Amino acid sequence: MPSSFTESDLQQLELKGSSLSQAEQQLDIFRRGGRHVQLVRPCTLGDGILAVDTSGLIPSDSPLRLLADYYTKFISSAEAAAKDNRIEKFVPASGVATRMFGELQWACRSDSSLSHESPGARAAREVLARRKEFAFSEEWEIAVQQSTGRSLDALEKEDKPSAIFRALLKEDGLNHENLPKALLKFHRGEYPQTPLQEHLKETVAITGSGGKLHFTISEEHRRLFEQHIAETNRNPDLRISLSVQNSSTDTIVVTPHYEPFRTEQGRLVFRPGGHGALLPNLQRLQSEIIFIKNVDNVVPESLARQTWVWSKLLLGILNKVTLRIKDSLVSLESPDNSSALEDSYLDAIEQEACALFGYEKAAEEKAIRAKKLFDYLNRPVRVCGMVPNQGEPGGGPFWIRSQNGITSKQIIESTQVDSSQDEQAARWRASTHFNPVLIACGLNDYQGEPFVLNGFVDPDASIVTRRNSGGRDILTMELPGLWNGSMAGWLSIFVEVPIINFNPVKTVLDLLRPSHLA
Repeated sequence: MPSSFTESDLQQLELKGSSLSQAEQQLDIFRRGGRHVQLVRPCTLGDGILAVDTSGLIPSDSPLRLLADYYTKFISSAEAAAKDNRIEKFVPASGVATRMFGELQWACRSDSSLSHESPGARAAREVLARRKEFAFSEEWEIAVQQSTGRSLDALEKEDKPSAIFRALLKEDGLNHENLPKALLKFHRGEYPQTPLQEHLKETVAITGSGGKLHFTISEEHRRLFEQHIAETNRNPDLRISLSVQNSSTDTIVVTPHYEPFRTEQGRLVFRPGGHGALLPNLQRLQSEIIFIKNVDNVVPESLARQTWVWSKLLLGILNKVTLRIKDSLVSLESPDNSSALEDSYLDAIEQEACALFGYEKAAEEKAIRAKKLFDYLNRPVRVCGMVPNQGEPGGGPFWIRSQNGITSKQIIESTQVDSSQDEQAARWRASTHFNPVLIACGLNDYQGEPFVLNGFVDPDASIVTRRNSGGRDILTMELPGLWNGSMAGWLSIFVEVPIINFNPVKTVLDLLRPSHLA
């Protein structure tokens, strides 16, 4: 079959750092479509999600009892790893706040009026009524005065919301709609705090004063990040790094007939690959333990101290699990260690793997059992916090069955489920927990070498979407999500954590939730 790509395309791909094989693989996924997962059942407490009794004692029937009898021992394990500088925090922070202020865009129109009953007018009235509670309220009032020569109160009385909200959102004002969320003032305190500042404090709390913190950002905002870090970082020993999503992870755009979509000049068109494109950024860190958290999931320090304990708990569980796996793999690999092939030894490892990860043992001879166990355990590991479902959009923990019949625990997004199948839709609705993106990751193998993370991705978890561009229908693709398909081949442990660990800011009104006003 002749290639769909020209010599000029190859040159364009090379300039992006991509390749023909990569583009053809994406074209193949477009043609056959991303496959829906097969949900077996949702993970629930005692069936895929582990509970931690905060009284201190780990319940005797919990698989975590294999690792420690008191949860404080997990905290100590995390602190030991932090002392050895083995932990790095990873925060995807390239997103701008456009959607966060989406409802207020209406108020920037010249014909807007606070007396309307549209969703935008209702949001504008609530924001104005409670504006003193926002950490950015003082600078907003100053921006209104500077741009209009009038006070915000006077413009509100005259029903001129356009001037008020343009001063907050637009480039000739504070430009909040175009700034990264990480750099907006979220919380009050002795002084207003941005998410970036909150992450600085949390990183020191969970990794130590000499810890490492990594933000993924957009190149256009690099200077703003560097400036803000220089102005606000109070800990000179904290090692902070930045990276951008590589253009080589952009995906091609195609026509509804699965041919490459081109500009009028004949150039290929690409789109960013979504947060799954950050897998190379994660790989490049080369850290043994990574803690992933969303940029907007922060709270004031008065509440944050509670969340820090749970972050340490997840890191401690990960540290103990990976050490346990290392010991098992060393024994299973050693050809002169006959004890590794004893039935009782294999039984013990299989039982732990089944309890912690959902391993499926089979009746086979000892050598095959040992090889199967070795291959199963020799993978990256993640320990994910799960909060009780609050009806928020996003992914949740499920048992799924792959095409080869193997059942595993995965974090699944709604787009991965065929909701037209009643049985699958019912299983999705039965979910009890939600993924707030609190993930402790073990990235090194038992010999201390980094895993090649791309080898554990499920490419069929790519998301294909039909869109319209300039009156022409197109198909676009997002790569498998960072904590969905990109980690499909990892070993997963899900642990229930309290709802205080989930405090997203999807809209500006979320900043008025009690957890953000504490």
